Amino acid sequence: MLFLLMLCVTGLPLIFKEEVEHWLDPHPPLAAVATGAPRPTTESMVARALAARPAGHVVPYTFYPADAPNVMTVTTAVTSNPSLDGNWEGLHFQVFDVRSGRLLADERESKSGLMYVMYRLHADMFGGLAGTLFIGAMGLLLFVAVVSGVILYAPFMRRFDFGVVRRNRGPRILWLDLHNLMGIVTMAWVAVVGLTGVINSLNIPLTMLW
Repeated sequence: MLFLLMLCVTGLPLIFKEEVEHWLDPHPPLAAVATGAPRPTTESMVARALAARPAGHVVPYTFYPADAPNVMTVTTAVTSNPSLDGNWEGLHFQVFDVRSGRLLADERESKSGLMYVMYRLHADMFGGLAGTLFIGAMGLLLFVAVVSGVILYAPFMRRFDFGVVRRNRGPRILWLDLHNLMGIVTMAWVAVVGLTGVINSLNIPLTMLW
């Protein structure tokens, strides 16, 4: 119960991760670019990012933030292969305006702050790959609990109306009926959250295998 509560509490702010990060660190709008100005190539921005980093660094990946269509982030690291916990050594971010090639930000991977703590607790509890796999195992147990709850609820429903709550039978029966009611009406949602969480927990080993 405490483990699932931790996942719920840490997962809630992660739903609004981009909004919270923008609120904590707002970025000014991009400067206007002259009409007809030549656009830099992706290769030229990657080359600039590599030239600004120590010799031997590589680009494991680049990405375009969904909320910033004219921005490209070039990541650099010591190696193109992540460690067993999915982290790249010396990860660094350089953000470019793809319209002009102007460097907008140059910063290291952040390993502090509220959202970082929430993400690590939710993803691996600061336990690396072992923590991630443990979370996956807990998600699998959650799914088993949901399935077993449905099996137990089926014979119970033969004797009562669906969603019955017996308020006049004492607190123990009341809490039992409330537990059954909340469990059955959220069954599909909890099962989906549990199974997709298990799949997400396998992201690192599957990605490394691929």
